[in-house]
Amino acid sequence: MVWDENKNRMKYTPEELIEMELRNKCRYYFWAKCEYEVIVTGWPDTQTERKIDIYDQLDANWETFKKMVFEVIG
Repeated sequence: MVWDENKNRMKYTPEELIEMELRNKCRYYFWAKCEYEVIVTGWPDTQTERKIDIYDQLDANWETFKKMVFEVIG
């Protein structure tokens, strides 16, 4: 973020704005969509359970995903 003297507030750099927009689009399309979720449970007699969706996988590999997107976009 960069300080904008004219408006006396912080403004985003183009790279930050693109990344924010990419994250927002990924959240909208892939976050908590039941058709893309997998429920992982623990071994029998344990109470561990975790929901994994596409956004969780993207977030875990965000830098690689971002690099791939920018290679495709050009």
